[in-house]
Amino acid sequence: MMRMKRGPTSIKLLHGLLIIVVILLAAFTGISYVVHKEIETMCAKARQKYPGDNVEALTRYFNSESLNYQERNHVVWTLGELRDKRALPTLEGLLRNERYDQYEVEKAIKKITGEIPNPYFWKWK
Repeated sequence: MMRMKRGPTSIKLLHGLLIIVVILLAAFTGISYVVHKEIETMCAKARQKYPGDNVEALTRYFNSESLNYQERNHVVWTLGELRDKRALPTLEGLLRNERYDQYEVEKAIKKITGEIPNPYFWKWK
């Protein structure tokens, strides 16, 4: 059996691929961290004002009169990221309501129902 000799070109190619994999892994980790922190921050903000777990507090926070359009859509995004079925009634009530970003509402519902898989390693409680 004859062995193929690896030349400098194949070693450079492997080295380049390894660098690409490390960069992609670092980017994924960084993005995951930012998403995790955003969810954590929004949940803490809601729990400061309303009792209960994350979903309960966020739902009450969403229904409060003090939030503007951008903050409400951020709560919609956070509820989708939590992927908890208890948020479905609130989100489904927003369908076809022009006051909310329908793309974000539909995406949040799809995340909860599992139509959009969770790319991260954690599950929120």
